[in-house]
Amino acid sequence: DADFKEVTRKRSRLDGNVVFTDFRDVSPLPVGNRFLVYTLFPQSNVSVRVHWGPSREHVACAVGHSIFNRTCRTAVGELMSNYGGGGHRGAGTCLLPARQADALIEEIIGTLKHNG
Repeated sequence: DADFKEVTRKRSRLDGNVVFTDFRDVSPLPVGNRFLVYTLFPQSNVSVRVHWGPSREHVACAVGHSIFNRTCRTAVGELMSNYGGGGHRGAGTCLLPARQADALIEEIIGTLKHNG
C-alpha cells in the first residue's frame, strides 16, 4: 500500500477541483485502493486517472467523484458517453484514441473544472 501511495502521489497533480493521475509511464500498473487519491488531495472533488488501454492504440480514462468531498456537479457517466464510454452519475470510463488522448483529457478536465 505504501508503494501505491508513493506512485500515486508522484504521478498526480491538482488542477482546480480535479486531481489528475497519469499512469501511462508506469509499468506494471500499481495496485491499491483507488480512493486513496482523495486523501492525498482532499481539496479535489473529482479524479481523472489514465493508463494504457488493452493495446497502446487507446488510453483508458477513469473519472470518479470524491467519496469525501461530495460537491462535484458533473454527471460522469453522461460525460464519458460523449467519448464513447459510459458509467453512472458518480463514476465512468472511456477509451480514448492514443493520438488524440492528451487533447481529449484536457477537454474532460476542462468540463469537470467548469462544472465544479
